[in-house]
Amino acid sequence: MGVTVLPEIPEPEDEEHPPVLLPEQTEKGPVMLAPANDDAKVMAMPAWSPLVSSCSKSVRNQVAGLASNTWPGAIALTNGKVWANVYVGWGVKRQALYQPPPPPALAADVLPMQERNDLPPPPPKPEVEAEAEE
Repeated sequence: MGVTVLPEIPEPEDEEHPPVLLPEQTEKGPVMLAPANDDAKVMAMPAWSPLVSSCSKSVRNQVAGLASNTWPGAIALTNGKVWANVYVGWGVKRQALYQPPPPPALAADVLPMQERNDLPPPPPKPEVEAEAEE
């Protein structure tokens, strides 16, 4: 749902009556396990794009899933018995004219890679071959 801060809960006045969250303080979201077709479109695209691991039915352990177009990097996968959800991204919704931030700059103490033209020394010959050549 995107909440990163917990609501402020008042201190209990007495131990018998714990504090209760007001309806304004609770988060409202979509119904759990709602169909993906009900999600809002993103920039004229459907909210989800289908994924398959293989089109061949002879492949064992096939995986199917959905990739989110709203949150780039969010994927839901299943093999028919087990579900998994993965998110690797910037934590920013897809919007018009949005460009993700550049990667962080390298530290000053990291030396740049230098190209070398010399080759490493050849490995030593085994003793058996050395004796046979003599």
